[in-house]
Amino acid sequence: MAKLKETQLDLIKRYVSHPSGMGYVADFSNQTFSTWFRDTWNVDIDDPKYEIDGTSKGNRLIAFCRQSDETAVYRVLNSLRQMAHDLEIEKSEIVKIKDVKAFDKLLEIIEQNIPKNTQDEVLEELVLKNVTRRQLLSKAKSNEVSLLLVGATALENLSAFREVVRSDNLCAVETPEIHSKLLELIDALIEHIEKLLNILPSASVSTTDKDGDEIVSWTQRYVNGALPKLQEYFAPERLGTTSVPVGVILACGGLGSLLTGFNLIGFGAGSVVGKLIVGEMKSGAAADQITKRLDVDE
Repeated sequence: MAKLKETQLDLIKRYVSHPSGMGYVADFSNQTFSTWFRDTWNVDIDDPKYEIDGTSKGNRLIAFCRQSDETAVYRVLNSLRQMAHDLEIEKSEIVKIKDVKAFDKLLEIIEQNIPKNTQDEVLEELVLKNVTRRQLLSKAKSNEVSLLLVGATALENLSAFREVVRSDNLCAVETPEIHSKLLELIDALIEHIEKLLNILPSASVSTTDKDGDEIVSWTQRYVNGALPKLQEYFAPERLGTTSVPVGVILACGGLGSLLTGFNLIGFGAGSVVGKLIVGEMKSGAAADQITKRLDVDE
């Protein structure tokens, strides 16, 4: 087990609370937090043994740190450090600069206590379901041009979709919460994809450890966070108002597929949503079909 002092555990809980406050972890929802631990680390963070300090995401993370070895703790916390960087932790009102420096120092201490993995072992670690770090980096480099093209298409489609949603007064009046959250999701997806296009490793340039950490962290967050949130808008009550266009589904799903090599969102879903948009299928039937396709893809 990792030997962490209470002051160090308090630091961890405070550091990962950005940007939502104590008890939270990064920008995870309960669902995406559980999915991230399950799919990335093969850990059931909802197991009662991780609730000894409380049921909040922050408390369950601390319980995990108490009960896991240095290697597991280091990998999780190192990934969370990259997420904090992505969320611009330096702008946090909760986490001070001294906390950021102290967290980096803590990771160095934990790293010194873990068995030294060879480079090959690190590269062969699973970073997503059925996808190793080596495979992810390889696909990011070999599919650089395709990712740039699909990413640009996704940004164009998302921008057009945002304008449709923004001007959908019926949705804004009848389901204001859905209208607001869908706009937030679109903005988050645009920001996320723009970041990917800036960090893509070039096929002609050697990849550093820092480059690798960035693309791994981005893909984990995209697959375990952004895409599940997009799939929430396949629900019957939402499809009947502002439908997610085929172009958005295919482009967003395509980015994930180019990086991981497997179908993340169900390309078959595109034809279903297309029929919904042109009125050939009712929203409830469309949602049922999409759900079935997503279940098969999983």
